[in-house]
Amino acid sequence: MPRKAQGIARPLTNLTEEVEIGDSLPNGSERAGIPPPDTEPETSIRTVRVPEIQALPAGVPPCPTALETEDYYGLWRNKPRLLARSNYPEDQWSGLCNDWSRAEDSHPFRRLWSDPEGIIQKELAGALEYTKWTYFEPCRIGSAQQESQVKLLVVVEAESTTWSHAWVVARMCRDILRGYDITDVEVEVQECAGCWVITRIRESVGPEATVQDCPFC
Repeated sequence: MPRKAQGIARPLTNLTEEVEIGDSLPNGSERAGIPPPDTEPETSIRTVRVPEIQALPAGVPPCPTALETEDYYGLWRNKPRLLARSNYPEDQWSGLCNDWSRAEDSHPFRRLWSDPEGIIQKELAGALEYTKWTYFEPCRIGSAQQESQVKLLVVVEAESTTWSHAWVVARMCRDILRGYDITDVEVEVQECAGCWVITRIRESVGPEATVQDCPFC
């Protein structure tokens, strides 16, 4: 029986908790140009998620900067957040915000993905056994200023995965791809972006995609 969707999905369960932070204030609000309490600020305080400090297992590099994790996918609705990528730290982030599009059918990874036996999907799901993933699929990721690259995008539940675990999983998935001689595809682990991911997948794959509606939004 043919698969209804090109991607692999399963239901989402956890909620994302967010912490609002702002710049620390110097002594003397008047000297710092701080408006009185009844004055509306010109710009709202940005909401970011602060990772917990954790001891890293041997071989795992320090996590990327908060700027990269928060801005890697751009300022899109629901703020998708980069957890890890398999080419880190060898390839440094350019600082450009990235967009998302469907990988063309002619790419070797997409052709392998279309195998009716779903062998590559099963192997990748095995590597993700201890990860609360919701979806994974080959797609193109890149900025308007640079050529987009085919990547394996793995979406995980919000607040479910540490940096070290996500990085190790990304490397494991890349090793699987290399075993099939897919040498030009990296892996990115993204924290669940809710309805944004659901909408973009349905725009790309079609209404028949077997993706659950996001329970968060």
